[in-house]
Formats: sequence, C-alpha cells, structure tokens
Amino acid sequence: MQTAKNNQPRSVAIIGGGISGLATAFFISRRFPGVHVAIFEKAPRLGGTMQSEYRDDFLFEAGPNGFLSNRVETLDLVKESGAESLLLRSSDAARIRYVFTDRLWRLPDTPPAFIRTGLLSPRDKLRVLGEVFVPPKKDNEDESLRAFGYRRLGRRFTDIFLDAMSAGIYASTPDRLSVNAAFPAVVKLEKDHGGLFRGMMKKKKKQAGPGGVLMSFRGGVGAFANHLAEHLAKTLSVECHVGAPVTQLARTASGYRLTVKGAETEFEADSVILATPAFVSAELMAPMDREIADKLHAISYSPIAVVGFGYQRLAHPLDGFGLLTTTQAKQRILGVLWDSAIFPGRANA
Repeated sequence: MQTAKNNQPRSVAIIGGGISGLATAFFISRRFPGVHVAIFEKAPRLGGTMQSEYRDDFLFEAGPNGFLSNRVETLDLVKESGAESLLLRSSDAARIRYVFTDRLWRLPDTPPAFIRTGLLSPRDKLRVLGEVFVPPKKDNEDESLRAFGYRRLGRRFTDIFLDAMSAGIYASTPDRLSVNAAFPAVVKLEKDHGGLFRGMMKKKKKQAGPGGVLMSFRGGVGAFANHLAEHLAKTLSVECHVGAPVTQLARTASGYRLTVKGAETEFEADSVILATPAFVSAELMAPMDREIADKLHAISYSPIAVVGFGYQRLAHPLDGFGLLTTTQAKQRILGVLWDSAIFPGRANA
C-alpha cells in the first residue's frame, strides 16, 4: 500500500516483526537509505516464530530449525547483515530420513535403496517406474497433490511418500494442497518434458551444482533473528516497536494512520506493509477493502504445536534428520526432528 509521489515513500510502517517483517525492513533500508522505516510487533520481542531457548544444556527451537543453502535470497540476507559467522552446516546424517507407517522405515534415497525397500510392494514399485509411460495432463485445470500423485505415481507411493512430504513441508495432507500452488516445479516437469522422470533426467544433465544443504545458526535460528533485529536498530536506524499491536489502520490524505494499543499517540506513514498472518491482515484491511479482507480470511492455516524433549540417553540411535508420519498411521503428531543429530551443540548434557 503506497501513496507517496514518485513511487518512493518518505516513511514506511511494517506491521509484523517476524522474519518477513525484519527482512523487508532490511532491504528497504539498504535500497532506500533516506526512507524512515518503523516496525510494529505485538509480541515482546522480534523474530516471530524464530525463537531459540536453552534449557538444561538443551537448545529448543520454537519454530523453524533451519533453511536450505540453495535459497540464494536467504543467504544474501545472512551475509549482507553480517551474520555469516553464525552459520552452521547440518551433519551428513541429516540426509537420512524416516517415515512411520505401521513401524519406522528408512526412506530410500538412492535407486538401489528404492528397489530394496519394504515400504512398497513389487507391483507398487513397477507402478512408480511406469510413470515414464503415463501421458501428460492435457488441460490446465488445477488438481490436488493426491490426484496428481495417483495419476502419475500410483496410490501406495502417494499415500506414503507424498503424504509424508505434505506433512513435513506444509503440515497438511495431499488432499488439501493444490499441486500448482504447493509444488509448481513438479507441474512444470510434466508440462515441459511430458513426465517427472523424463524431466528430472534432463535437468540432471544440465545441473551445474549440488542441491541445497540444511543450514542453521550457532545458538539456533533465534540467534539470527536477534542479530538481524539489532542490526536494523543500531546500524540501519530502523525504529522497532515491540509489545505494540496495531489495532486499526486507516487511510489519510497523505498516507496511512496506525493506532497502536497502549500508545499515547497515533503513527503516520506514507506506506504500510503487512507482514502478519492472513487472518490478522484481514482484520486490518476490512475497514478499507472488504473484498481483499474476505480473500485473506479465506486462506486456511494448519494449527501446529511444537513440543521439545531432552533426554540423557535413548535406546534408538538418532542417526538421521527425524521421522514423518502419514495420514494412514493415525498418529497425533506430524513428525519428530532429531535436532542433536542434525546440528552440533543442540544437546550438551
């Protein structure tokens, strides 16, 4: 939302101080050093779900535990903000993944492992390999990830592998995910090459480098959020308001007016950026644009609770990234991350 002349506002208010709000403030301040930037966050500290906490020599993550190194924009943010020394590479064991169906299975990560796995019957494996003979979809109608998987890879593969992948990435199920929205690269493989295996083989020949490696930070992802917040305030002169929930947003002749709960004065800005969940943005937008507010309200979220456990010893060797569950397993968890096996310094007890 912008009203200033010459497409460059003099002041920008960012509502929401999670990683989206912090990153937005960083790049605006770097690109337009003359623009005054202010962040308004309702929580007592910045960083959103990127919070890390030590308890009894165990490091617990309240939200995400890392990012992939092939995300160039994320690496640029880390390097340009001066946090490169905090980077931490995951161990090689993190490449090992498990899925829980009726018991714990190691996910195959090579063609020979796929042939040997007991997760799929010989018939199911032939169905997957037969993907090369499945004709591409002729129309452009969207379909669910489950429908896409059934069509190209078979029911059993979809109900295990794609189901677990949906839980791990989106905390959802293949039925609820649009394949176009959630996995556009997969759809592009079918459209451009006629199939997934054909497309992957052609891309592999052209691939210039390896895939991404899981990365985090010394002290957890919260350490980077704290570093970025401090960098914004001290180096880039970004005005940071915590414990400052915006309760009302209104247009004015020159821009926007923000009403903050507990503040003695209202705040004015030429432009406003909403870096809040869709349902929060909907409430703020409703007085100004009901149509946009309704569309924001229609976006569904998956409720997630993160529970951390620390143990002195375990009978099972934590030799991997963790495990995911499937819908058919009927478990009350989406998965488990074995953080101490992924990154060093997570369990010093």
